[in-house]
Amino acid sequence: MNKFNFHIKNIVLFFACGIFLFACKSPLTFDKENSVCVNFPDYPQNENYPKLIRWKVSVVNQNGSKIFFEDVGKKSFSVDVQQDVLTSILVYPITESRTSQNGESFFYPAGCVYPTDFLTYENKNSNTKNLSATADWQKGTFSKIVEGVITNKDFLVSKEKLNYFNWQKLKNDLISNENSSFENFETIKTKKCTTSFHLNKEAFIEKIFTDNSKITLPYFATICETKKSLTNRKNNFTLSEQDIFLTPYIPLNEFDASKDFVTFQTTPENLTETFLLNGKIIFVKDKVKF
Repeated sequence: MNKFNFHIKNIVLFFACGIFLFACKSPLTFDKENSVCVNFPDYPQNENYPKLIRWKVSVVNQNGSKIFFEDVGKKSFSVDVQQDVLTSILVYPITESRTSQNGESFFYPAGCVYPTDFLTYENKNSNTKNLSATADWQKGTFSKIVEGVITNKDFLVSKEKLNYFNWQKLKNDLISNENSSFENFETIKTKKCTTSFHLNKEAFIEKIFTDNSKITLPYFATICETKKSLTNRKNNFTLSEQDIFLTPYIPLNEFDASKDFVTFQTTPENLTETFLLNGKIIFVKDKVKF
């Protein structure tokens, strides 16, 4: 073999190997991972609530999902996320159960979304900068919507379109509407309290995929009733003023307790609602027409 042919073969082999290595390495440059810190929400230190025994964490992005559990003694946990890839992080409180040793997942989760909710903080111990967010009860619905969008069958088709969706505005609108509902409750003629928990998430996600330029927030109708008035109605359960009655949404429980109300969702009519009555889960079906 002459030197010329030898050099040519080496050059071809070099470029072939280079192309192969580039093909193997290039996805990693787009899938760079960040380890981010998530703070747990404050679980109510209230004797009316069942004991918290652990946390269930669900992390979902376009490349998959994972679920893991954390101890109640921890204040935060770390999770690896792909840089700038929309990720839903949901934190479910698992509480003591009368029927299962594994506990009960009754309460609606707290949540946060990467990268929308994350801020940079300086770690003085390691002299590095890290990303951190708090899983908040009021952001649970926002995180659930993001999860629903990511897992929707049309997500990959609409991915480019969704990159321009204003997630920050959605989060702010949900929380603002909820806070306004709490604050203006006394001025509403028909006592009702519309929270992000009562958002019709399925209808909203469908709107995102059909036309996300003109989206309104579709809420289910709700109404608030005092325990005293409920004892005078013919319901499929009995409730006295001494009974402890909790909805799955923790911020709503705090509001209801301050007003001595119980909030019921009145639409859709065939809805079955879940409540915690004196530590036992009950299902309220065929609700009374208020």
